[in-house]
Amino acid sequence: MQFKDAYRMLKTVEEMKLNPTSSMYNTIMAGYFKEGALMVLEKMKLTGTQPDSITYSYLILNSDCERDIVKYYEELKSTLGVQITKHVYMALINAYASCGQFEKAKQVVLDLGKVSKKLLILVKSVLASSVAIRGQLSDALEIYEEIKQDDLKLEPKAAINVIDNIQLDGELSRLLELLKDLEGDPEYWVDGCWRTVLYCVRFKHLSITIDLLTRMKDFYYNDEIALEFLFDEANKIFKAMKELGFAIEEECRLKPGSVDCLPGCSIKRF
Repeated sequence: MQFKDAYRMLKTVEEMKLNPTSSMYNTIMAGYFKEGALMVLEKMKLTGTQPDSITYSYLILNSDCERDIVKYYEELKSTLGVQITKHVYMALINAYASCGQFEKAKQVVLDLGKVSKKLLILVKSVLASSVAIRGQLSDALEIYEEIKQDDLKLEPKAAINVIDNIQLDGELSRLLELLKDLEGDPEYWVDGCWRTVLYCVRFKHLSITIDLLTRMKDFYYNDEIALEFLFDEANKIFKAMKELGFAIEEECRLKPGSVDCLPGCSIKRF
């Protein structure tokens, strides 16, 4: 469906003498933001439909500059009955980060005041994720440490984004901590495990590579298709590792039996 077709549906609703809701407008805005978000907003105002927190979240998130972020946020605060929800906080963080205003993204968290633990974790996770994917890894790791000191964990998606952006050697222990935090969510744990394996291969942490592949083999024990994929990918990894030659032999002597994982052996034996 094109934007014009979706937009035309609003006219059909009016012709049926029904009152369009903010949810209807938000759905169109979410799907076709670049094509006509401002047109949808103007239509809302003409029909007397009040934008809600989701409407402003979309407007803030898709703002091209700091001026627009501030404009829509101030408009939200001045609109009677519209609450500042988690979606608004998330939009503010991502919008500021997209504009390179990382300190202002952090300030959103600092300005939260006293909020529930659940909301605090969510907002800090969004911040960690948003700055990590934009190259501000040190900030992301600092946020992670803050959360860890409170005996809390990053949201799984945020943890994956932080893991994925750890590109320098010397961060293995922290990376493994992040991976451990994902153990309660199997899907994210497997995703994080693959990313950790690639990191370990890149920086020649060979015994950890084998340990993680073995754990994934155990995880997929009853899934033949997944195991086949694991074996194929592991063979590719070991082929790359073979180029390290003597380093592999030395590393494998640290773990009796792990030589079965080396290239030239059946991968299904490890």
